[in-house]
Formats: sequence, structure tokens, C-alpha cells
Amino acid sequence: MTDALRLVRLPYHLSVYTQAAASAALDHAESLMANVEKIKVQRDRIMEELRSMGLNPSPSDANFVLFGASPMRRQRGSTSWPMRC
Repeated sequence: MTDALRLVRLPYHLSVYTQAAASAALDHAESLMANVEKIKVQRDRIMEELRSMGLNPSPSDANFVLFGASPMRRQRGSTSWPMRC
């Protein structure tokens, strides 16, 4: 019996809280996916804004954007860019 249980158990522990969060997420999948689409639209907008500022953001499918300073700012010794949120 113990060997049979070992065959079907997950390779990692999922707490009761993690399982409850996953269940709630599945119950609200439509709403969560709508938020994912909004995040993707904003990510793409931010990438375009960065390009218009002379920056070169890395391609991303994540919920963040990686970018560095423009060549002009690097020549002047600045590697940061002031951002207003």
C-alpha cells in the first residue's frame, strides 16, 4: 500500500493554503485570465514607450520588462533612468 501511495504523490509538498489558493484561482479563472490580458497590453505599451525614449527593452513574455540605458546615456556615464510611476 505504501508503495502505491508513493507512485501517485506529488514530488513536492503543497500546503493546505497553497491548495486553497489554487482552488480559488481555478474558480475565478476567467477573471484572472482577463487580468493577464490587461497586464500584457500594459507590458507592450511600456516596451513601446521605452523604445521611444531610445532604450532597447529585451523581448519579454513575462510580467516585467528588462531594459538598460541608451547608448547616449552610457557615453555620459549614466546607467540609470529616472522613472515616474
